[in-house]
Amino acid sequence: MDTNNTNNINSLENPIDLENDPNILFTELNVKLESLITFLTKNDKDNQIFVDEIIDNKVTDLLIASKELENYFISQQSKYSAEKNKIQLKQEIYKVKKEIENKDRLIERYKNKVKEWKYHFEPLYQSQNHILHSTAQGLSGIENQFSPVFTPMPNTPSILQNLSQAKPSPSLGLGSTIL
Repeated sequence: MDTNNTNNINSLENPIDLENDPNILFTELNVKLESLITFLTKNDKDNQIFVDEIIDNKVTDLLIASKELENYFISQQSKYSAEKNKIQLKQEIYKVKKEIENKDRLIERYKNKVKEWKYHFEPLYQSQNHILHSTAQGLSGIENQFSPVFTPMPNTPSILQNLSQAKPSPSLGLGSTIL
């Protein structure tokens, strides 16, 4: 019984490094299971008095070892989740970076097109502008044939006023009106 207590104290004093090796946890769990099975199958008369107490200790040891293993798996799962989130974030950043690069290339391409169009159409525009201004100066004494013809706007309030006046309706009788 003293060796069991010493083993329990040693296992509690030497915490298992969960970061390094899960095999240690599996080995410890396996040893404790073997110890429990050996104890249960052993038929020693001297130990029959303490059977309940020893079984409780063995089961407690087994539960502690399984809890340590469970904690290890939980820590691994949280690490995996954190790594997964980092990878997803990196993928999203990469995707946005590619979109920006594509848009920058598109902007550069259209910027070059605008320059090309400007070099092509600017001389035409300047020559047409020069012709237009020289023609307008030559025709300053004559009525400008390029000026727009003035079209009077209808008097909108008087039209609305005429439409809103009451008029007799032949179908409704002499005194009726339609607005």
